[in-house]
Amino acid sequence: PGCGAMYQLGQGLIAPADYSLALRNDAEARWVNLGKNQWEEVLLSPEGPLRMKYDGNYTPTRDINELVPNNGQRMGIAKKKMWWEMTSSERGVLIYTVAKRNRYMKAKLGLE
Repeated sequence: PGCGAMYQLGQGLIAPADYSLALRNDAEARWVNLGKNQWEEVLLSPEGPLRMKYDGNYTPTRDINELVPNNGQRMGIAKKKMWWEMTSSERGVLIYTVAKRNRYMKAKLGLE
């Protein structure tokens, strides 16, 4: 959703920052080894790993195709699988990808 958008959580609509906080409060933390002795924490919600957005809030990444570059190219041609349909290997790849993206976003936003 764009600027000023509201999110559905439970029975009501809430602002993006409140949605992000609610997701983080219900998430399980997992540390991911990015190599070269670099580690990044990823929060796992029942909807998928939480990725940081450009405003610093978090949103669940439900499938790998949500990590689409701005030019519209998809990451592979495989059938879209939701988080809860993925194998443990596919989940591991998605968690690692989200960890790398979150590290990039934190650096870009000056949160490192």
